[in-house]
Amino acid sequence: MANGSPKEWWDEELPKCHSFVSVTVISEIEQTRNGQRRIQLPELVSEFPCLALAPEIELIARGHLDQQIIPHSSANDASHVATASYCKIDFPLTWNCHHLAEAHRRRHIRLSDTSAGPHVPEMVTPMELRLIIMT
Repeated sequence: MANGSPKEWWDEELPKCHSFVSVTVISEIEQTRNGQRRIQLPELVSEFPCLALAPEIELIARGHLDQQIIPHSSANDASHVATASYCKIDFPLTWNCHHLAEAHRRRHIRLSDTSAGPHVPEMVTPMELRLIIMT
């Protein structure tokens, strides 16, 4: 992986993973402002199983927002984490280093999810997941 671009990661590393998308991801794709990407992205994820939204996911997400682990302005990020927790996804992948993969936030997510009882996902960047796959 030369420079770690999303395209290179998608082509080289993704085939090594068991991948899913969530209803939240599909919704975000549909809201993409770039018209060309809005057309291309559904095709990229079309073969992935889609994780449905369940009431428990909404409760976990609400907990992350209410505890200010994830800002209220980033409700979709809370939904991503809650979906991974509820569906027992070990390593949810994100390029969002501001809210999801930021070390401080990850620590708070772990503490919150551990005390609440659900599965604790480890939000990772593509480069981190690559290292996990290699070990």
